[in-house]
Amino acid sequence: TGGTIFLDEIGSASSSLQIKLLRVLQDKKIERLGGVESIATNVRVIVSTNSNLKKEIENGNFRQDLYYRINVMPIHIPPLRERRSDIKLLINYFLHKFGSKYKKENLSISDETMSRLMNYSWPGNVRELENMIQRAVITANGEYIDFDDLPFIGDGYVPKLEGIGEFSLKKAMEKPEKEFIVRTLKHFKKNKNKTAQVLQLNRTTLYKKMKKYGLLSKNVLKMFLC
Repeated sequence: TGGTIFLDEIGSASSSLQIKLLRVLQDKKIERLGGVESIATNVRVIVSTNSNLKKEIENGNFRQDLYYRINVMPIHIPPLRERRSDIKLLINYFLHKFGSKYKKENLSISDETMSRLMNYSWPGNVRELENMIQRAVITANGEYIDFDDLPFIGDGYVPKLEGIGEFSLKKAMEKPEKEFIVRTLKHFKKNKNKTAQVLQLNRTTLYKKMKKYGLLSKNVLKMFLC
């Protein structure tokens, strides 16, 4: 076999998975689930992580021998806030991607919104940007995505910009999170499966959040969705 295998967030791999991966990298052989025959492999392995693996080794969370197996050609990718020129390109790419997916191909972003997004610190990097644009496309009305269409904006909360002081992220996120759950439920006509899928939650987590925000009562939910 050949090709490339990409392992995302290798730093979060369990101890048992690390041992298995190390064995594969050393022996270059695998066994199918339930099988007994060893199969030779010849693949290129690429891994990524946001963790400091050397610190994880010191803390006993990551195997040192595996670290030296995978750390052959390290490539450091700067966080999104350090490559501002990529932000607009990524926004337009995700706008096209999700516009096509949700049949909203004519959507564009207002200049003011684009400017403010360009100055956001993006602590979640590209994943946060992708998630934000996806949600904005789903909930946007009309031909433009305005700043009010973005997640976290509902109650006057503005995403943290460079140079702005610290705040309680948990507290700041609660009201906008509730609003976005309501808006997504409304968009999918109370379909919890589709709502959970779009929010990238399982049904149990969505249920807990709805319970937390008092959205389980049919009367309450009807009031919000009217």
